Amino acid sequence: MALSRYRDAEWFQPAENPDPDDTGLEKAWLHRGSFFAHAIRLAPGYVIPPHSHDKDELMVVLAGSATLDSGVVVEPPDTLLLSANVEYGFTAGPEGMEFMVVRTGQAGLTITG
Repeated sequence: MALSRYRDAEWFQPAENPDPDDTGLEKAWLHRGSFFAHAIRLAPGYVIPPHSHDKDELMVVLAGSATLDSGVVVEPPDTLLLSANVEYGFTAGPEGMEFMVVRTGQAGLTITG
């Protein structure tokens, strides 16, 4: 068994973020192994552009809200199941958003928008 405590997570600015002055996105590793899990915190109004990953993904909204590019609003405890290579994007709500992502391995990222 592997236990990760969300309250003890070490948050950092992800290297894949191309703007070093962008502090609106933070990430924390929760587990790496047969499952790859991390948490993300977004500042209010932060935009995640349309993109896809090459692994299936389970996303669980922990706090705040976001509006998907389709116009659907997600909030706790909403869960999104995203198949590999499906494009999606969203904008964090007025209070920001915290969410957890679980995949079957570390995923590649393709920005499409």
